[in-house]
Amino acid sequence: MNDTETQEIPRPDISATLRRPNPVFEGQNGFESDFHDEEIDDAHLHEALERHRLAQYILTQKDRPIPTIEEMKAYLEKPENSASVKEEIQALKEEHLEDLDRLYAAHAGEYTQEVLDLYYSKDDVLPASDLASQDPDNIEIYEKLDEYYEEFRQNHLFQSLWDTDYSVMRHTYLSRLLPLERKRRELEKEEEEAKRRRDAMFPMSAADFTTKPGDVQLRAARFLTADAAKQEKMLAEFGWAWRQVDPLKAEFASNVGSHLVSFGVSADQKDFDIG
Repeated sequence: MNDTETQEIPRPDISATLRRPNPVFEGQNGFESDFHDEEIDDAHLHEALERHRLAQYILTQKDRPIPTIEEMKAYLEKPENSASVKEEIQALKEEHLEDLDRLYAAHAGEYTQEVLDLYYSKDDVLPASDLASQDPDNIEIYEKLDEYYEEFRQNHLFQSLWDTDYSVMRHTYLSRLLPLERKRRELEKEEEEAKRRRDAMFPMSAADFTTKPGDVQLRAARFLTADAAKQEKMLAEFGWAWRQVDPLKAEFASNVGSHLVSFGVSADQKDFDIG
């Protein structure tokens, strides 16, 4: 091979590793966009101004700090229970109050600026005699300014804007709050049912007693050491049946000399009121 020949370097086959393009866009230039802003004319001026106003409000008032990686991990890993949902609801309410404060400030600023513009637009110094001697174009300008001045004093433009902005914010807030409230109620119901089942647990024997959670052990020990009236009350309170408690009660009665020791309950626990 001489120096004038070029050596062809084989290219790796990467077709299997790259995402194939959508055939719909084949032959088109993806770097050339046909998107453009709509031409603004008098008929669409109000809509354009409103879009600009909304964009400015979002950029200046809806900013939120980006959470750190640690905060995002903690949020994803936290257990989902009624307490955590309550915290989320409280955070949402505080965020909503902050949004309302910003909305009030933004509308107050808009209204103040508009009133100042209106104030400076009317020339109260120019007497009618001087106006009559003005150029017809100037007369028309003054008449339009007076017309705008009177129209602004009589209409409720800013009240309408406030109603719209507040309604949108309120709808967004409720669309987030109501699902959380439903989830909280569902979780509380599940937790109450789990607590009811937990309260209904009663050891069937001394061996079974040692496998139960501490609060169940304490509740059973309290029942075993109570008088007959207190036992009847606890049966009704925790939904126990006599056939459920009789086996352990009989085993307890046969081992009165060391009942608390054999059941693994100390004297301090015996006096602990868990009812």
